[in-house]
Amino acid sequence: MNRIHPSAVLVGQVELGSDNVISPGVTLQGPVVMGDGNYLGPGVSVGSFSRERLEPSHRLADPLPPEESAVVIGTGTMLFDHAVVFKPMFEETRIGDGVEIGAHTTIGHDCIVRDHAILSPRVTLGAYVTVGARANLGIAAAVHNRLTIGGLAMCGLAAAVVGHVPPGALVYGNPARIHGVNTVGLSRAGHSEHEVETVLAFLRGRPSQFQDELRIVVAQYQQDSRKWPTPKKEVRWTTRKSSSSPGFAPST
Repeated sequence: MNRIHPSAVLVGQVELGSDNVISPGVTLQGPVVMGDGNYLGPGVSVGSFSRERLEPSHRLADPLPPEESAVVIGTGTMLFDHAVVFKPMFEETRIGDGVEIGAHTTIGHDCIVRDHAILSPRVTLGAYVTVGARANLGIAAAVHNRLTIGGLAMCGLAAAVVGHVPPGALVYGNPARIHGVNTVGLSRAGHSEHEVETVLAFLRGRPSQFQDELRIVVAQYQQDSRKWPTPKKEVRWTTRKSSSSPGFAPST
């Protein structure tokens, strides 16, 4: 059974699983497909129209009709107060399972946020952005259009991301630069010190052999970063000396 506050507004085709919490002032503009056990905090907006849909001069191509382009949300995901998820232009805007989306975060149209990613409050994703599984974006991080954040990567506080972020990287700054490996995230995901060093070698452009989850994460990143063509490249290393065990990690 879903708990839907009387002040919530559901418009069009909205498909809900079970045990979802829809808080006061939530707006769902279909098509929206949602799994089980999700939490939508007060004022969350899902499926609203982007600028490109409302102003044809900003379109690069004709979009699908609004009634054919859905926002899809998985299971056990939390969207906190006043988060906004825009309706896709072409394929879909998809939020995976076990994702945490902080208050006042904005997710542009046609974005994909994969399972167990964390988007802290006031994160902004431009259009066509993909966030890999278990990636972590710190407070007020901003990601440019058509970029990919690799799985298990960490973007620090207020990072201005203007290039693809490789899997497992620790990036921060304006513009964001690679400062090492996301050792905290890799450790929490159960990866050994040897695997951390393998990720570091990969980030430095050395041949690396990955096993199990890391192999899947790297392959997914390579696929995702080719999905929406862009002239932007990967973020660069900082000019300062970096290591796999930086002295501090940016706050999330």
